[in-house]
Amino acid sequence: MKKNFLFVTLLLSIAAIDLCAQVQPYYINNRGDTVYYDYPPPDSTYIHNELIIKFKPESLNLNLLCFNYPISDSELSIIMAQRFYVDDLIADTTLLSDIKSFGGDTLRRITYANPCSDTLSITRHGDTLLINDYLWMTLHINNDTSVIIGKAILDSAYFDKIEMTEPNYIYNEYDIDVTDPYFFEQKSLQINLIHVQRAWDYTMSNWGIRVGIIDDGIFYCHEDFGSGYGDNYKVAGGWNFVENIKDISFDATHGTPVAGIIGAITDNEKGVAGIAGGWDPYNIGCRLYGYRVHLTTESIVAAIRRASSGAIFYTVPDPNGIHKIVSFGDSVHIINISLGGPYSQILEAAVNYAYEHGVSLVAARGNEGIEQDYMGWRCIYYPACFENEWVTSVGAGNHDKIRTEYSNHGNGMDLIAPGGYCSDWVKEHFPQSIIIKTTLSFWERGRFDDYDCFAGTSASSPHVAGVIALLRSYAIEYQWLGAIEPVDFEGIIKASCLQNPYYGEFYEEETGWGHLQADNLFNMIADGYIMTLIHDENPNYMNYGDWSNWEWRAFIKDADLKNFPKPLRTGFYYVRHRDITSTIHLPENVWTIDNDHNLYVWGRKEFGLNSGWSILGPYNYQTRYTQVTSGTGGNGLVDGIIHNHSLDVSVRNYQYDVFWFNPRTWELIYMGHYPPYNQLGFNIGVFGKQGPNNKKSSVEKQSNKNSYLYSSISPNPVKDKTKIFFTLSKSTFVSIDIYDIFGNNIYKSYPMFLNTGSFSKEIDLSTIDNGIYFCKISQGELIKTIKIIKIK
Repeated sequence: MKKNFLFVTLLLSIAAIDLCAQVQPYYINNRGDTVYYDYPPPDSTYIHNELIIKFKPESLNLNLLCFNYPISDSELSIIMAQRFYVDDLIADTTLLSDIKSFGGDTLRRITYANPCSDTLSITRHGDTLLINDYLWMTLHINNDTSVIIGKAILDSAYFDKIEMTEPNYIYNEYDIDVTDPYFFEQKSLQINLIHVQRAWDYTMSNWGIRVGIIDDGIFYCHEDFGSGYGDNYKVAGGWNFVENIKDISFDATHGTPVAGIIGAITDNEKGVAGIAGGWDPYNIGCRLYGYRVHLTTESIVAAIRRASSGAIFYTVPDPNGIHKIVSFGDSVHIINISLGGPYSQILEAAVNYAYEHGVSLVAARGNEGIEQDYMGWRCIYYPACFENEWVTSVGAGNHDKIRTEYSNHGNGMDLIAPGGYCSDWVKEHFPQSIIIKTTLSFWERGRFDDYDCFAGTSASSPHVAGVIALLRSYAIEYQWLGAIEPVDFEGIIKASCLQNPYYGEFYEEETGWGHLQADNLFNMIADGYIMTLIHDENPNYMNYGDWSNWEWRAFIKDADLKNFPKPLRTGFYYVRHRDITSTIHLPENVWTIDNDHNLYVWGRKEFGLNSGWSILGPYNYQTRYTQVTSGTGGNGLVDGIIHNHSLDVSVRNYQYDVFWFNPRTWELIYMGHYPPYNQLGFNIGVFGKQGPNNKKSSVEKQSNKNSYLYSSISPNPVKDKTKIFFTLSKSTFVSIDIYDIFGNNIYKSYPMFLNTGSFSKEIDLSTIDNGIYFCKISQGELIKTIKIIKIK
């Protein structure tokens, strides 16, 4: 019996190793393009005695990772410095034996998430996600030759105990050498480049917007950050993952100029003006959160997860009986990463985590002057090369808005922004090429007022992050409706870019969609451009493609799949997929479309709304996804976003047919369709100028004479969540508002464009007081009001 078991185990291990051999060298992006990367990695690209592991819960003695709240910063430093012997923390004896066989001796946390408390996270839109960040650990190995073999052992034999493993990769910063002398002109912000003054006519940024900077820290003592650190200062928080302390100011020579471009306080009679720096003393703009990191996968992933995680609340009684609220995570809206390195599955998972939380992640493309493509040439610098929907990828431009020769580029890069040059030789011979001045860090000299030029794609990405901070601020201040996602902010940025005729009229691989233009963006908004979010989930309009061949694919996220046929835990599955397509018919006489006004349309996801999944593989994150296939202006590898030719928008996403392989019984167990039919749908964003147009939809306009709106609410009375059900007789926009008895609006949905049929919308009322409320459902001129009773 034992011999048979060993034989089966050997077969399983061989099969798994072959599977890994197929999976490692490439991945499939959302479009279905195959992206290749090198494996095993070169010796110089990773730390030789560390392996990053995400365990499954049953593999660890999780009680050893628990601690009690509240917790001070000094106690947090101790917790992050803890090392756990594998004999104590690993619960599975066979797994423990194999980890020790290649030299694994201790484990340390990557985040300070608490398994006894930290299981829910709030996205920037207020949705609740299940999280398990406490399962991410770094394994220390007592030699420097076993990382690759250790990964092979764990991947091949323990895919039921471990979700993923990876070396701790090393990354590079993307700056060009900076020298000391002052340079007192911020040319990059002026009218000849991004013209940020025009944006400031509409917003100076908002204190509610939080920008995370993952770099070597921020010298917060600098005069242009208000010379302080904490809740009431410009630099409001963060963490030092190098020294494992709260202070992020040590030797922050790269992160400080990045932070200055984004958020140095404006109009304070000191130094420079940050793009989202506010207007001192009445408004100091966005808040900055600094993360001082080692240039390794472990450190960068820890920073992304902490920055993205949001307000996971606990009530904890203190000795006086008062309940305090403490939390894990900083709830940032934007992350700037001016560094990069090799492809990392674990980094990819962290970037997806930020995206699912509604975080705009802006990444520098790199300074090697390399053309990096999804096809042909390999895109080799991450996170800038991850999915277009997840990351805004930025190259560098010069004083003429032409791409600098040092800037990496290629398909997948979204745009260029000021990068310029900065060296003694350039200062002497080509001073016009120096376009950026920002804050510098000289903490070791006790200087709090140093400024100089800065250059590289490291300077370009914070320009984009700063403009997104302005745009997000404007959306808050002017109450843009709906859950506007990172892909929407990126789409608006791309729609407003200036394409240099030197390169071409539309998207191309040298500069992406063109040069960042803050003035164009806010001029478009002033001209009447609005953001409209459209959702379509009518199954009568969906077309189902043919099933693909069966293949192995990994699903990488323990999502809340309670409504699915069976829960999909992270692991490998035997799957086939098919595309789901449809046409969304935009309403007539809403947008002005002519030679001066384009209509822009892109696919999007929105948490909580029905949608198919992406085709991303071999690691699929179950991310809701819609691809618009009818846009123009793309180049065949990058989808176009211009939709002047028609009001009929062709869309696509994917559905999977899934079997689970049981390694213990050697059986394939059918799981079902994912997403199931009742959860399929499409989501698009439309950015266009309000006003009549002469474009026609292929859908005949229906008469209002025969329009009807049937609606109901159940359960009612409601304790926490309720559903609104409504039936439409025509394709139209529908909005939902809830008011208290005094007429105060406590809930407002964005206008949803829906086709004819029956629909439902779940609403969480758990946080409102008991009492009587009124729900107003509006379909054009048709309005239905229903009384809601809220009870305990």
